This record gives sequence, C-alpha cells and structure tokens, in this order.
Amino acid sequence: MESFRHLLVTIDCLTDEISIFLWRFLFKFTKSLAYHEQILLRAGDWAARAPPNSPEQGRRRQILYKVVTRMHELSQTWINRCPYFLVLAALQNSQEFKQTGQIRKIDDAISLYERAMVKASKGPWAPPKTNIVRAFFFGNPEMLTRPYWSTDIQGFRDIDDKALKLAFIHPQDRARNLNNLGDMLADRYEYTGSSEDLSRSVTLIEEALKSTSDAVDKAAISKNLSSLLITRYENATQSIEDIERAVDLATEALETHICRASVLNTLGCALGNRYQCTGSAADLDRAIEVLDEGLQIDPKDHSLERGRLLANLQLFLSLRFENTGSMKDLSRATAIHDEALNNPTPTGEQQSRLNTFGMSLGFQFDRTGAIESLDQSIEAYSKAMGQSSLQQPQRAFIMNNLAGGLADRFKRFGSIGDLERSVALTDQALKLLPLDSLHRRPILKNLGTRLSSLFEEKGSEEDLNRAVECASEALKLTPPNHPDRVACLSYFAGMLVRRYKRTGSIDDLDHAIKVANEALNTTHLSHADRKSQLKELKFLLSYRSRRNISIADINQYVEVNDDLIELIPTNHPDHASWLADLGEALYTRFGHTKSISDIDRAIQILDKVIQFTPSDDPIRAFRLGELSAFLAGRHRCTRSITDIDRAIEVAQEALEATNLDSPRRLTALIVLAHTLIAKVEQTRCIDDIKPFVSIFKDGWDCPMAPPSQRILAIETVVYLLDLDTDWEGSSTLMETAVRLLPFVSPRSLKHADRQNQLKIHNGLPSRATVYALREGKRPSDALKMLDFGRGVIASFLMDLRGDVSHLEEQHPDLAVRYKSLRDDLDTPADDAVLWESSKAFFLESELKKRREADRKMNEILEEIRAQPGLSGFLLPLSEEQLRGAADLGPLIIVTVDSFSCDAFLVEKHQIRVLNLPDLELIDVENHVRDLQASHLSASYMTSTLEWLWKSIAAPCLDALGYIGPFTDENGPRVWWIPTGPLSHLPLHAAGRHTKGSNDTVLDRVVSSYASSVKALIHGRQQASQKAQDSAPSSALLVTMKDTPDRAQLHFADEETSVLESLCGSLNLKPIRLQVQTRQEVLSQLPASAFFHFAGHGYSDATEPSRSSLLLEDWQKKPLTMADLRDLRLNQKGLFLAYLSACWTGANRAKDLDDEGINLISACQLAGFRHVIGTLWEVSDRVCVEVARMVYEMLCGDEGLTDAAVARGLHHATRALRDESMHRDSSSVPAAAESRSGSIDSRRSGAGRDGTLLNVAAKHKQELVNLFWIPYVHYGV
Repeated sequence: MESFRHLLVTIDCLTDEISIFLWRFLFKFTKSLAYHEQILLRAGDWAARAPPNSPEQGRRRQILYKVVTRMHELSQTWINRCPYFLVLAALQNSQEFKQTGQIRKIDDAISLYERAMVKASKGPWAPPKTNIVRAFFFGNPEMLTRPYWSTDIQGFRDIDDKALKLAFIHPQDRARNLNNLGDMLADRYEYTGSSEDLSRSVTLIEEALKSTSDAVDKAAISKNLSSLLITRYENATQSIEDIERAVDLATEALETHICRASVLNTLGCALGNRYQCTGSAADLDRAIEVLDEGLQIDPKDHSLERGRLLANLQLFLSLRFENTGSMKDLSRATAIHDEALNNPTPTGEQQSRLNTFGMSLGFQFDRTGAIESLDQSIEAYSKAMGQSSLQQPQRAFIMNNLAGGLADRFKRFGSIGDLERSVALTDQALKLLPLDSLHRRPILKNLGTRLSSLFEEKGSEEDLNRAVECASEALKLTPPNHPDRVACLSYFAGMLVRRYKRTGSIDDLDHAIKVANEALNTTHLSHADRKSQLKELKFLLSYRSRRNISIADINQYVEVNDDLIELIPTNHPDHASWLADLGEALYTRFGHTKSISDIDRAIQILDKVIQFTPSDDPIRAFRLGELSAFLAGRHRCTRSITDIDRAIEVAQEALEATNLDSPRRLTALIVLAHTLIAKVEQTRCIDDIKPFVSIFKDGWDCPMAPPSQRILAIETVVYLLDLDTDWEGSSTLMETAVRLLPFVSPRSLKHADRQNQLKIHNGLPSRATVYALREGKRPSDALKMLDFGRGVIASFLMDLRGDVSHLEEQHPDLAVRYKSLRDDLDTPADDAVLWESSKAFFLESELKKRREADRKMNEILEEIRAQPGLSGFLLPLSEEQLRGAADLGPLIIVTVDSFSCDAFLVEKHQIRVLNLPDLELIDVENHVRDLQASHLSASYMTSTLEWLWKSIAAPCLDALGYIGPFTDENGPRVWWIPTGPLSHLPLHAAGRHTKGSNDTVLDRVVSSYASSVKALIHGRQQASQKAQDSAPSSALLVTMKDTPDRAQLHFADEETSVLESLCGSLNLKPIRLQVQTRQEVLSQLPASAFFHFAGHGYSDATEPSRSSLLLEDWQKKPLTMADLRDLRLNQKGLFLAYLSACWTGANRAKDLDDEGINLISACQLAGFRHVIGTLWEVSDRVCVEVARMVYEMLCGDEGLTDAAVARGLHHATRALRDESMHRDSSSVPAAAESRSGSIDSRRSGAGRDGTLLNVAAKHKQELVNLFWIPYVHYGV
C-alpha cells in the first residue's frame, strides 16, 4: 500500500500529459473510482489552463474528450454515480453531435444531463476540486452553434420537474446547467423540428435567467434566450411578443456580455426579424448598423463570429435592396460574400452562407437582368444542396430557393424544362416538412406561383386548381393577427383571380375582392405593403367592372394606378410591370368612354415598357400583343391607317416571339387576325390576308389553350377564310367549336358562372349550322350539332336527371357509382356563403370535391359507353332519336344568322331544311328591341305578327301540308323551337288576325314550344302521372293578391278559385298555404301534381337565374328560377306548373338567348311535364278567363292527358282572339280600367298587368285585345 502511495506521488510529479496517460493505464487494470476521479480532474484542469482560442487548447480538449469517452466505456457504472461526471459526459456527447450530426449523440447528451440533474437533486454533493463543467463549457462558446436538422426522432424523455428546480446545490451551477440543458434541447430541435424540444428549451433557459444574479452569467443566458426566441418566432409562433422580447434581451446583454460582437449579431437578427414582421424600415436600418458595429469590434482574423456577422449583413442588405432598390446595398451584399466564405464556417453553416449568397445574386439579377448573376445564384444553391450534412428543414429551404432560381431562368428564356424542374423541386421541398410546420407557408405560396406559371404554359386546369389549393392551405396555416397573414390574404386573392380569368367563376372573383379587402383593412396605414395591396384591390375591381360594367370602379382603378406609379422609384424592379398595369387600366376606361387621351397615354406607356423589356424576355411577346390591341382600339375611333398598319406589324412581332406550343401563341394569333380584319374592312382589299391564311389554318388548334380561347380562334379564322372565299374546312372547324362549348362551361362551375362563360359564344350553334348546310352536310347532321350546342347548361342537368333504368338493369355497379357522382354534381353550387377568411380553406376544399366529381364523371361515362348496347349513353342525339321526337307532331326548329336563316322540319319519316329568304337576323333583332320598348302597341303587334307569318310560319306550315284551318276539335300539333333572339317572339300567334282570315298559326295548328329537341325528349321520358300509382294527387294553389311593394291583384283569388272548384273533377286535393313564403312553397312542391301561381313575376335581365315568383318574403328570400331548377323532382310524376304571372317565359339577359334560362324551363327541369307561362306582361282580369278555359278542357272528355294541356291553352287563346276580333272597339275597356302598376315597374319586369288598348277606328277589324298573345305552352 505504501509503495502504491509513492507511485501516486511520483506520477503527480510528472507532466500533466504523461500523468494523465498513467492514470488511464492504472484505471484500466484496477477499475478504481479514485483513479477515475484523478484522471478526470487532472484532464479537466489541464484543458482549462490552455491559452484561449489557441491550437493548444484544441489539442488538449481532444485528449479530454478521449479520456471521457474511454472512461465512459470502461466505467459506466462509476460515472453514473456522480452527477458532475454525467454532466461532463453529456457535454462531450453534445460536442460530438455538433461535429458529426449524429442524432444519437444529442439524445445521449440530453439523457445524461437530465440524469445528472436528477442525481444532483438528491445531494448533497461536494463540489469537485476543479469546476470541470465551467472549464469545459464556458471556455468553449463555439459549442453554442446548432446547425443540424431532422424530423424523424422521437421526443425527449421526461424528468422530474422538482429535480430540475433543485438542480445543483450551488445556485450558480444550477443556472448554468439549466442553460446547458436548454441549449442541448435547442440543438436537437434544430435537427428534428420538435416543437416540444423548442418549448422546453425556452422554459429551461427562462428559469436559468431567473436563477442567477451574476451579471456575466445573466448576460450570457439573456443572449442565449434571445437567440432561442428568434428561433421560436421564425419557426413556430411568428409572435410579435417573441421578437420584441428578443430585441430587449439582446439589448440588455450588450451591457456586460464578454463577447459583444456575438450579442450584436443576435440583436441584428432580432431587429431584422422585427422589420419583416412590422415593415419598419428603421428596424432594418438599425439591424444593418448593429451588424456593422459588430464587424468593427470583432478582430479581422477570419473568426467564426465575423463570418456570421458578414452572412447576416449580406442578407439584410439584400432585403433593404428589395425594399428600396438601392444598388449600393446590393453591390455591398454581393461583395462581402467572399469574405464571409473565407471566415471559419462551422459544420452546417456553409450551406446557409451559400444560400444567402444565392439570394443576393438572385436580387442582383432581378435588378440588373444580368444572366451571369442568375446562373451563379443557381450554382450557389446547387452547391448548398450538395452538402452532406444538410438536414431536412434546411434542405427544404435551399431546395425551394433553387426552384426559384430555375423559375426565374424560365421567365427569362421560356424553357419549360426549367419550370417543370422548379415545380418538382418545390413539391419535393414541401414534402420534407411536417404538415403543421409554419415553414410550409412560404413554400406553399411559391409552389402555387410556379404551378400557376406551368398552367399558363401548358393549360392544365389541374395545375391551376392545385395552385389555388396551395394558396388556401397557406392561408389556413396563418392564424389571425399573424404578421404574414396580410401577405397570405393577398396571395390567395391573386390565385383566385387567376382562376376566375380561366373559368369565369364569379365566386372566385367575389372571394378575391373580399380577401383583398381584408388584407387592406388589416394593414397599417404606414406599412410599406399597403400601396401594393391597394393596387391589388383595384386590379380586382377592374375585372368585376368588366363583367358588371361599373365606370366608377374603372375610374378608381386608373386613379390608384396613377398614384402608385408616383410612389415607386423608377429603378425599382417592378416599375415596368406596374406601369403596364396603368396602361391596361387606361385602355379599359377607353373601352367605355372612348376617350382619345386615355388611349394615347396607354399606347405611350406601353411603348415605354416594351423599350425597357429585354428582347429575349418571354413577357415581351405579351406586351407586344397588348400594344397591338391598343393600337387597333385607337384605330376603331380614328380610322387611322397608320395605327392599324403598326398594329399588324406589332402583332406579327408578338406572334414570332411566342413559342409554338405556348397557349399564349393562340392569343397572339387572335390579336393578329383582328388587326387584319380591321384593315380589310376599311380598305376592302383582301391581299393583306392571303400571306397569313396558312398560319391561321395551322395555328388555331392549341390543346393547351382555354376552350373559350380556342373557340374564339376558330371563329376568327373562319371569318378570315370567308373574307378570302376559302370555305374549305370551315364547317369542320365550326363543328369543333360547338363541341368545345361544354368545356367552356364545365359542370363544376356554378350556374351563373357557366352563363357568363357562354355569353361570348352566343349564336355559335346557328352559325355553325349555316356552314354545315353550305358545305352540303346532311340536315340531320347539322341539326344534331345545333341541338348539341344550344341549352348547354340545361343539357347537363337533363343528363344528370335522365332515366338510367337501362343502366341499372344491365350494370348495377356502374349505375350506383354513376348516380353517386350525379347527385354530387346536381347539388346546387349557388348557395351564398358569408365570406370569412377562416372558411377559405373549407370553401376551396368543397370546390375541389366538385371538380374531382366532374373528373370522375367523365371517366365513368367512358366506362359506361364501353359496355355493349350503351355506346350512345348521354351522347348527342342520333338521327333516329331526332325523328322519333316527331311522333306526336312535327318539330319546327328555326335558326337565325346573318349569313342565312333556315327552318329544320322534323317529321317521323324525314328531316329537311327550308330556307327562309324573307327572314333576316337584323329584322328579328329590331322586332325584339321594339317589342321590349313598346310591348303592346296594337299597330306594332299587328305588323309583327304579320311579319312572323310571312317570313316564318306560313312557309313552314305550307311545307308541312297545313295549308288551311283545321275543322275538328283536335287540330294537328306542332312544336316550335326558336333559336337566338327569335325565342323572344310569339311564333304561335303569327298571322293576319282580321275577320275572315285563316292565315294564322292559331287556325292551322295547336302550338307547343320546346327549348331544344333534347329537352322535349327528356320531358317525355319523365314518368307519366297516370302510370304512377304513387304520383302526387295534390294541387298547390298560391294566390298573391297582395304582394309587398307591388300593385294589388284583384282577380288573383278568383283565378285560383277556378282550379280549386275543379279539383274534385281532376281527383286532386287543393292545398292553400297559410303563410306563402319561399320555404313553404318549396316544401309543398314535391307532393303537388299541379302548381298554380297567381301573382307577380320578375325577370332579371342581368342574372336570369334570379328571375322569380314574388311571394310574401320576396324582398329577403325570393323564390327564384334557380330554386325551382334545383328541386330535382323528375321521378315524382309532377304534371302541370301554371305560372300566371308576367315574364315567366322570358329570358331578357343579353347574349343568352340559346340557353333558355327562365321560370318555365326551371319548372321543366324540376320535373313538371307541362308548364304554361308568359312571354311578357299579362292582364290580371284576362288571367282568370285563360285559366278557367284551360282547366275546363282538362276536366272534359279527353281527361288529364298531355295533349289536353296544349289544346286547353290553344282553345283559350283562340277564344280570346276571336272575341276580340268580333267585339266593337268602343266596348274595349280603356287603359285606365286596368290595374297595372306604373309603366316603369311593368317594363322592369315586376308587374303582372298588361295594358288594354283603346284603338283607333282604322284598327276596328284588327286586334283589340292582345292579352292572349303572350301565353305559351312548353311540354310533351
């Protein structure tokens, strides 16, 4: 034993390094705890005595690490007995984690530290001879770095909170060790992204700060807590409170911290983050000043801290450049990159600095357009991506930036490969982040932007829809009062309006405006972003002003663009783009005001914009197209041949600058075509067209372009070919255009949007029919195309509500899937929803489901048509079906077009075409205009009915063999199917209505109407009431004698009493409602075979789906055409809807003539086999007589048959006509005796009354009672 003591003394006399070696040797053989302690204490003291920041210090620490590692391996049991040794082992594992990035090391470090603190709480423990922990940790500030990331590690193990509070016996040790443990948790958080680690780290360091009174320790812990709060702000909370406190803590730490440069770096980061939160330029300026001060303090020996200061300064200078456009800032940011890279870079920070350098170069490219800057930026990001130590979150950020560089290169050179790779990288970056990560928000926005660009290039609506979904999800991830919420709102609004421009969905536009308003109202008046938000809102208003023309919106749009241009420096990267917006605003206003000063200024602005746009920039082609359109617009006013020649020249340049496979090429083609048409129409020289004919023939078909644009291109090309008398193939082109109509108005859109999309193609089916007949197509083929292109919206609904019993019998599984999708798509999409941005994600999710159902419907239709015997399922009508529709009587389909007007005569055995040479489109339009201006002038109506007879009715009836009056009670039946504006006119009343004349439709046939052949067939497929035992047996009688804010209808009660008294004969139970409201009527209709409404009707000329029957609550909840259309009562066996009100058969909406959108069609789509309604106003008194005669016919010998309804109305109108013709004009009641409302209210479509006429003597033998004319029957 004594000899052993001498050995120890001898060892102590040796040098530290040899001494440590011998102690390790002795311990290896004896496993003595005493030797273990000696080794650790001597190694710790020896390492602590090394000169700071010297190579020798590094060497000694490496030996210390080896000692601890070996001790841990050989004597885990003994180390576990001492908390101080556990702490040392924890710190050693933490350091190895920083060097290697192995997650196991930081897990072990945290576990060891937690165990040490638990053991310390069970003390007392004597302090070691040397404070190894203090020597190891506080002598090594580099251990504070936390560069590693991951997301796949489980959370840490819980420890006893009480033990944590007790910690070590000495308060100083407790604070430091709480700080150390918190720091390790922060290290693991940056690797794993675990919010639990981050939260606990902040809690521990908060406790450490409270537990120390030492000024130096307090400063160090304050600085550490400030850094953590910055991390939490950036990655988790985005809370202004976190960043405010971070600024305060860093400011306090400056007073006593031993490393002032490090604290200044932290303070600079905190101020820079506060700038990004509040937009305060003062914070950004102060951040740059603080970082500059740190660089002056830190010695210029390429230290680690100096490298960090340089990297952050580079970032904030780049941000200030982005805000101010200062090239001085950008140049300095780029220049300091090399120095930042030459400074020592801890493992994991190299990629961060490369990323910052890439950002600076990207900003430089934005400002200067220098391609080498962009290429270097992409190279920097690529190098950063190649770092092996790069962990998932940081990899996602750099991947996103690399994708941004590729997207910028695409914008410059138009390489679709760059854009596709950009989208793929951004998508991949998004997948690297947890679903609840706040880092997803900016990447979602970038992905949306890049998907939107991809849509612009390839035309895939799937890309566009996903872009909107990305914007919606980004907004969902941004809570209220979040500093980034305004930006997310603005971004979402932008994506919605992009989709509006493609689909025409007014919901998208309205939501975009509401979102933009919320963004504007949320932004402080002094915030730097307010001007851009104001611009965005006015930009959206300009779109709505074009749809619902509002000159006030347009004026505001111009004014705000003018104001914004004044606010933007001319050297700002977006100056040209905003200047172009001002030009577009002026052009938009010119379109409404024809102000030459507006169009002159717009052209000057666009010339300037193009001048500063690089020749290889893809946006240049778009700007050239705009300029051509502006010049052509001025030419329309000035007829300047110089303008139109330059417009053609610029349009050619735009076309040549556009890629062959880009959808924008189609736009350029249309612009060029319109300029050529304008010149030819002025000069009458077609030579200008000839060089371009082949280009137009080959260039119109661009599958990636929107269907609506493709149709416009076809119509334009065909018109040009007509001018060149080159008619070959025009018919095929026009048929293609008609086939595209359903794609212009997809099922997934709400009805109002589908209507708006179809407006611009009004008259296309009739025009296509003309071309088909001119090129010798069979009448049946031309008629199939015509019927397919008319009533597109109703056709979709008929398909969804048609009989599928054949499918159910043969393929029940397919039938179940089909019916499920059918029900999803037939659910109304028009319900108004009070906008709340919190519901934006839900609304977008619902729209996505509808689009998905539409896609699946197309797929299942293909599957069904592949089955034997079902190849024609829901396809256009065949010739056999067309002729079959004439089983009960001929169909007369009249088309009107400026080239030709014709009638298709459909009989059971043939389909033929009758040219109508006396009918011209311009005459039809004039008669409709006059009718709507002075409905019931006797002289006007007489001449109109005679013109209809001569030009349409007489030739058609003569051709069908109806050349004289029918003599029996059951006259022959015909179905009129007018097209275009002809649908406003009363073909059933055409004729010379004078005494002794039989030249009238009334005297030759019994007339009914149909909106299309398909609608007639669909109605006949509905189950007959007699054939259904379960068919309703009630009659719903709605009498609106007194309607709020409308004239009283004195005869309404008497009218419904007529039906009520006859209900017994019809085996019907009359139902009268105590409260006649929208909800009550809708609830009773499914059980009502008859629905009789006597009241006021309203026809909405702006939005026909809002046309309504006025009930007690009409001012708040009107019973609209849309309500009736969406009932889906096709299988209920409903028989007759009698709408005894004004305008129920009218569609007064401009450019929607072929869609048949009115209250009559709504009832048919709801499931009624027959509907009686009116084309314009009717007389309250006459309504009683018409209803009486119709219902008496239904109670007669023939009974309740389909034919009886048509004959009943025919009998009533003929009787009134005959009575009027044989009555002396002096006995006709004067206009004052009628109970009509004001002229204005009648003409707005709000009244029920017409006007009884006191005619002049010269009209004694003409019509004196016109109230029978507007009544029409639609039915089977």
